[in-house]
Amino acid sequence: LLHHFTRVACPSRQQRSQHPHRLAGLWKGLYGPHGCELLSLAYDFSGRSARIVATKLTGDVNVPAGQVTWRAQAAPLQQPWPAEEVRLLQLRPQLVAAAAAAAYRLAESEAG
Repeated sequence: LLHHFTRVACPSRQQRSQHPHRLAGLWKGLYGPHGCELLSLAYDFSGRSARIVATKLTGDVNVPAGQVTWRAQAAPLQQPWPAEEVRLLQLRPQLVAAAAAAAYRLAESEAG
């Protein structure tokens, strides 16, 4: 499934942009057929390396609200980016549009 995330505007965003942990905060994500869901991203420094942890604020049948939906290492990406990553970044606008259209069609078909 394609996931697309956008930061949710918060009053303290200006302060956050100067903070070293810029990804922390509220995000909305397009979760394929489940549609738009809210996530809270936080940093976890309890292990050997920092991780980013995403917790769903709105849930679905796969991951209920309040549960961790994904974790990622908070390490810089390999530079230069691998060719597959570059290709996915270039295709992102088309993939996001296709995922949004599919979610919309599914919601319409379930509504009636």
